[in-house]
Amino acid sequence: SIIVGLIHDVVEDTEISLADLEQRFGSEVKTIVDGVTKLGKVQFQSATEQQVENYRKMLLSMAEDARVILVKLADRVHNMRTLEHLSENKRRRIALETREIYAPLAHRLGMAAIRWELEDLAFKFLEPDAYAALTKKIKQRRKERERQILEMRRPLEEALEEADIPAEVSGRPKHLWSIHRKIMLQGRPYEDIYDLMAMRVLTDSVQSCYAALGIIHSQWTPTTSRPRSRTCIGRCIQRSSVREGVATRSRSAPMKCTEPRSTGSRRTGDIRKTTQPTEGGPRSTRR
Repeated sequence: SIIVGLIHDVVEDTEISLADLEQRFGSEVKTIVDGVTKLGKVQFQSATEQQVENYRKMLLSMAEDARVILVKLADRVHNMRTLEHLSENKRRRIALETREIYAPLAHRLGMAAIRWELEDLAFKFLEPDAYAALTKKIKQRRKERERQILEMRRPLEEALEEADIPAEVSGRPKHLWSIHRKIMLQGRPYEDIYDLMAMRVLTDSVQSCYAALGIIHSQWTPTTSRPRSRTCIGRCIQRSSVREGVATRSRSAPMKCTEPRSTGSRRTGDIRKTTQPTEGGPRSTRR
């Protein structure tokens, strides 16, 4: 995979052939590079037809060796990070393709960090004004969000440890495109969007997952009518989950938290946390 990551463009950009690669690095490297390489030497009636065939080739190659899509996603992340050096038309075309094709692929493969970065970079080039405005607002509240994550993480870790539930707890702020979508879908300004961060609880079994959910319910008030369980629903990345919303309060304002989730053979819980100002001081809220 490392070799392919370094030489994946040579067939497309130089006179080196797949046969040359096979002779130098072996058939395995040659197969992956072939899967990543676009069909540049075949004549098509239109650019759309060529693009469709490129997608088809990539998907067929991915079925043969999953490393094809891993290299392709890594290449796309690198290309998106340097997209500002291309013309406006190319930037928009590549960013739109990234949002509609590669980010969903990363999501289906369980590569959340790759998906978030691709979506944020596509957002940056497709809607630059909205991106810049949202980035500025988020930077102004960065310290507040980091403090809120710590305020949720510490008591949750202590409660799980006291109940003897093996778990790893982590937190993250929501990425820019996710927040922007909420603003658009809900028709609210950024200041009225409360689902801005998440906590994840990673456990070792379904039983521990539901036990952790019980701990969460004992500490914070549920805001959903019932947990959304996916622990018995198989998905393409074999992820299962339990999702729940709870309401809590910080020193300054109430916070809303959601979502236990699980991945593979280890169960996880995702708690999305938000801060909502209210008149007359903090109070718990339900939705």
